[in-house]
Amino acid sequence: MHKRAVRSAVGLFLLFAATTPIRAEEALKDIVLGDCLLIGPVGRSGRAPLHRDALEAEIVAGRWTAPKAGDTVDVPGGPTQTWQEAKAGADGSINNAALAGGYLYWRVTLDAPRVLLLDAAGHSSVEVNGEPRTGDPYENGMVRLPVALKQGANDLLFHCGRGHLRARLTAPPAAAFLDPRDTTLPDFRAGEEGRTAWAALLLVNSDTRPLENVAL
Repeated sequence: MHKRAVRSAVGLFLLFAATTPIRAEEALKDIVLGDCLLIGPVGRSGRAPLHRDALEAEIVAGRWTAPKAGDTVDVPGGPTQTWQEAKAGADGSINNAALAGGYLYWRVTLDAPRVLLLDAAGHSSVEVNGEPRTGDPYENGMVRLPVALKQGANDLLFHCGRGHLRARLTAPPAAAFLDPRDTTLPDFRAGEEGRTAWAALLLVNSDTRPLENVAL
């Protein structure tokens, strides 16, 4: 990355950095992926000039509803696919051939609205109550995103491409914090002195309000 680009990134990330501890009564145990539903590929994934996905078409049209085991999806030019029950391991990981281009549905029920961190890997993308979020298809552990969840049932729909998914929801350590998982750090040569070096850290805002009047 060019020095100018690094400087810009640092300025953007560090200008708004702040930390607000979570109160003790807000402590929450991790919610780990367990019972879920799977469905095989309902379109053509990967690089293609024309994106085709029967389930995504339903989402875009506003017709998609949370599935039940046994529900089917008609795939134009392909076999009809059926939602099936599945269960992840104790660590929230699941391996299944259906996830090689298919979807996983996970319902999470909360007794109060909260912002939690979605720590997941193996998926291309995820819809959280209809809002799209990026995935971690290469499973390098660098993607941990805050998601606003409501009281009651929450629908998480993962699109996977490599036959594997790991997912859990965790309480954020603060309302805003610096996450060292995805850093941009400079290189140094042995014996080099007197050099100004720039670095970038990811700022996570796990509040529903924008950060204002804060600085690092």
